[in-house]
Amino acid sequence: VARGLAICDPTFFGVSLVAAAFPIHLFGGVPIPRLRVGNHIGAVLLPLPLGTLSNENNILQDPVTHCHRVSSDVGNTLRGGLAAIVSYALANIIGMLPSSLLSSAMHASASCATIACTNIRGPQIDNLSICGRPILDIVCIMPPPPGVAVGVALSTLKGQATISVNS
Repeated sequence: VARGLAICDPTFFGVSLVAAAFPIHLFGGVPIPRLRVGNHIGAVLLPLPLGTLSNENNILQDPVTHCHRVSSDVGNTLRGGLAAIVSYALANIIGMLPSSLLSSAMHASASCATIACTNIRGPQIDNLSICGRPILDIVCIMPPPPGVAVGVALSTLKGQATISVNS
């Protein structure tokens, strides 16, 4: 998977970034008291620059600078943009298409991304259980949409994070 995404080296097949699709909650992800927010989520396509691995031990060269670059690139892409709102509106329009066109429209809309990412916040309850049995961990799965190579899900439960990668 890493080689297929050219993560191993930015010069691998001339690729220096991957396009990642991220969900953006249109209400900022913050629950608003007495307002039923619903599922108002748009998607934003972000270019994630790849770092360079050292040849000796396959670790990222200058990881701090790379993290600052990614943070800056992502932040600049998200600030003041309308991409999430436009994608939400387009998804609603695509959803009204006849079923014979729906599959093609979904494939075309997702084919620009290499990675589809999501995050799922678990409840912050200490003694979470189902039928009296304690829940020890939550692992969410992000099946990649048609035309996307990899799905990545980050889930959290009681301050612990789990990442799943599917291709």
